[in-house]
Amino acid sequence: MPRLVTSIENLTNNYFKKGFVVLPKFLSSDEVKLMNDSWYKIVDKYVDESEAQLIRNVGESYGKSGYEIPQKEVNVVYDKKAVDEDRKLLGSKFKGIHTIGNDLHNKFEAFKNVVFSEEVKTILKALQIGAPTVTTSTTLHKWPLTSSEVPAHQDESFLVAEPHGHITGFWFSLTDATLQNGCLEFVPMSHRTVPLKTTFIFTENGLKCIGKQDYLSEVKDSDFEQFPVEKGTLVVFNGLTVHKSKPNETNEPRHSFQFLLYDKSKAVWHKDNYVRESRFHKFTTIFN
Repeated sequence: MPRLVTSIENLTNNYFKKGFVVLPKFLSSDEVKLMNDSWYKIVDKYVDESEAQLIRNVGESYGKSGYEIPQKEVNVVYDKKAVDEDRKLLGSKFKGIHTIGNDLHNKFEAFKNVVFSEEVKTILKALQIGAPTVTTSTTLHKWPLTSSEVPAHQDESFLVAEPHGHITGFWFSLTDATLQNGCLEFVPMSHRTVPLKTTFIFTENGLKCIGKQDYLSEVKDSDFEQFPVEKGTLVVFNGLTVHKSKPNETNEPRHSFQFLLYDKSKAVWHKDNYVRESRFHKFTTIFN
């Protein structure tokens, strides 16, 4: 992994002021290849193309559209357009994937090596995250024809730690992310200027929305800044920072890897979170 190509002062200033920071050339070409090879092998191993028991993703109603094939080790979610009315894949199992997760860093070396790297630890220390606890790690995919827009959202709507403000995301580009294939778009300083008004939690009656669900419709398109990046780039962002991405309008897929964490030394994980620990899904603290 290359050295950090920005000063710690520049990193922290951008993160705390804007709510995110872009770090080009963070991953080496070998690391990018290893992660791309890894997700491909995961799909090859865990997804049966004749699988008929595709179930609707529980998060479909609030933007995580698609169908998932649940496994003990991994969950593979496909775009809605990649599945027919009988919930069978329309094409190859390697295409039309939305996400692969949910804790790749615990189970597959290529992702583990990045999440627990010294470079990531350096960033965490610079951001004064005392007990970084990883809750999810997934690959994210945008395929031609099947991908859809990821609407404006704040990750803390879905990952609830109290008090708010202690969720951080690490997003790595595994291919070039361009204006045409759905690069990330952020609203600078929105972690300070856009109050969180919606959270999703589980109740005995299922998933429940707390608050005003459509409040981000008030954010204008002109407020967003687009960030096309080359493969190997890392984007670190605050869980309250408003962001989105458009569909892939090219002929080539766009791949990325992301892990999300909360600072266990400053916040408490909500017991009824959308993301919860289980026998097969464990939260992991990066610092021993």
